[in-house]
Amino acid sequence: MEAIGTGASTLAFVLLALKSAKVIHESLSAIKDAPRIVRELAQDLQLLQSVLGRLTHCPLSHAPSSTITSFQDMLRACTAELSDIESRLEQFKKKPDSSRSSRVYKGILGYVKKEELEEARSRVRDKTTQANLYLGLLQAQAISDTTSKIDTQATATTGILEQILGEVSRLHSRLDDNDAPEDASASITQNLETMTLCSELEESISRLSSLVDYDGLTLDADDAEQIIDDLRKFILIARDRVSAKQKEKGKATVNPYAVDHDSDQVRRDLKLIEGLMLSAPIVAINQPGTVLHVHYP
Repeated sequence: MEAIGTGASTLAFVLLALKSAKVIHESLSAIKDAPRIVRELAQDLQLLQSVLGRLTHCPLSHAPSSTITSFQDMLRACTAELSDIESRLEQFKKKPDSSRSSRVYKGILGYVKKEELEEARSRVRDKTTQANLYLGLLQAQAISDTTSKIDTQATATTGILEQILGEVSRLHSRLDDNDAPEDASASITQNLETMTLCSELEESISRLSSLVDYDGLTLDADDAEQIIDDLRKFILIARDRVSAKQKEKGKATVNPYAVDHDSDQVRRDLKLIEGLMLSAPIVAINQPGTVLHVHYP
């Protein structure tokens, strides 16, 4: 509330000085064929009006109290100077025995008897210079305050951005930590699949090895189908392991079609054996003079 009251009182001083300067300028401008000194004084007053008009729009909330106090003192002195000139002119404007222009001119001449017009010009220019300096000072303080606020906001924005970057970094860390268990889970799954495959392979080898104990015995078609499946699984796994080892060593195959040819041959042999065994209701194992003997009904 105190700052508002100070600003209002300062603005009142500015408006009062501006009003006096305007009245004096209009009075001097109304004189026809005025002497050079009068025209120059009118121009000085017009410049003072311009500076005072700009001061009415200048913010005072950013200025320190010491600046406001000295500014008000300058405005009081300026208002006093202008009011003195204005009152002297008003006395001669009220005389009824002459025209308005004559009254004003006589007022100027009467004023000259007390103080020279050059001294009046000097005082007006001095007040204009002082008002212009305060205008620049107040504008600079307003800009400085605005810049300080911008710097504060920039610092706050930088802090917010750093917090965001920190959160993003922590998020990436959590995601990386989550990826590690996934990799471990994938490795465990792969190991379980390998263990399962090895277990199935061991069962197939065990079943095929048990055929050695068959001496002249026979198998039905279901058992023969299981034997075919075990042979197929055993041969395919063995082929894949050999191919994988060749790729790891980076050795080029002399005949790139040899592997495919052997695979096709194995597939045809398995199909032939499978057809023979599945077409017979009974299969004889380890019969004398034969490796595999099929009994047809």
